[in-house]
Amino acid sequence: MARVRKAIIYFAWLITCCAAPAGDGPVIREALLTPGFDGILRADPALLQSGGAKLIEKDGTRYFVAVGFASVLSDSPAERVRQLQVARTRALKVASEFIGTTIITSEEKFSKKTTVTNFNGVKTSARRELLEETTVAKIKALVNAPPVVGTWKSGDGQLFFYAIGTQIR
Repeated sequence: MARVRKAIIYFAWLITCCAAPAGDGPVIREALLTPGFDGILRADPALLQSGGAKLIEKDGTRYFVAVGFASVLSDSPAERVRQLQVARTRALKVASEFIGTTIITSEEKFSKKTTVTNFNGVKTSARRELLEETTVAKIKALVNAPPVVGTWKSGDGQLFFYAIGTQIR
């Protein structure tokens, strides 16, 4: 019973404390932010509106936060699951890009082929040029995924955001 009461109080706190009042930074909707990370996430409005990964310092403590996003297509439960999966994957991607190196390999092949045909004294030719380009990006990083620290929607409800983060010691 105590756990249920604590969960209800926490949920009520999230609903009442995490809605951004007008004129107080970027407008976000349906915000569910972990209490310790509420102020940290709100300290960087660009992160709230466009995602990315950053080290944020607040009150002498450093935090790592990575935010991914997904478009909102409908209100169905299956769509909600898709939003969570896509946004979480993008958050992990920006986290690994932030801490890891990216190796890009590019290969180009250019070939020319000319064919001349002589049929009953009539010459015809065909020329074919082909350019093939292959680019491969490899990211090597081993990331222990930090816990989720918040989810929210953009002010217009078109984007769903998913934030992961941790305190850096």
